[in-house]
Parts: sequence; C-alpha cells; structure tokens
Amino acid sequence: MENINIDDVIKAIFNINGTTIWVSCSYTGQYSEYNGETMYWFINTKTDTEYPFTKKQLVAFAEANERHDLDTIEF
Repeated sequence: MENINIDDVIKAIFNINGTTIWVSCSYTGQYSEYNGETMYWFINTKTDTEYPFTKKQLVAFAEANERHDLDTIEF
C-alpha cells in the first residue's frame, strides 16, 4: 500500500512477550510531531485503542504483510 487514507484499515504488528500479534487499525487522519518525528494516529478496530505509528513502522508493517507461497514447511 503506497497511500493510506482516512478510515483505511491496515494490519499492524506488535511483539508481546516474544509473540507476534497482528492488529487491525484504522487511520484517523491525524498526525502529531514528537522528537522531530511525525507520528500518524490509528485506532484498533476492535478495542478503540489509539496507536501512533511512524512512516518507518508503516513501511515495515506493509513489508510484513506481503505473503509468499511455500508448499512444504520443513522443521
């Protein structure tokens, strides 16, 4: 996704105690500045919790959401 518009839903990723958690978040259309960095505000679609994400985080989320084919998992 190259653009995110108001109300667009993205999948954000959190690492909580070593477990990866995927969360659906909707863009609020708001941003703020902190420590010289722009943060864009999203709302968790299930809990209404707000999260600020940087562009670097948004790029990382987009990359992590890319899926690839693999017929067999070896372990």
